Amino acid sequence: MQNVYTVAQAAAVLGVSPGRVRQFVLAGRLPAGKFGRDLALPARAVDAFAQVPRRPGNPALIAPAGTAARKRRNPNGRKRLGRES
Repeated sequence: MQNVYTVAQAAAVLGVSPGRVRQFVLAGRLPAGKFGRDLALPARAVDAFAQVPRRPGNPALIAPAGTAARKRRNPNGRKRLGRES
């Protein structure tokens, strides 16, 4: 086992994309250090994070329990008409 993972290696361990790993780092959910221009993530932190149960899906699209998703409305309250070509 390695002491540190790259973003790509951490993504493979966690089963997410490298971009999602960077989001976890920016949000402070995973510690990381810079190694040149790359991020180095401690293997213990990544392995521990992999053990934490997470809900699948896009958190922005999942509405909290008991609430309905809101529809986008036109700011002036009128129906939008199709574009005429």
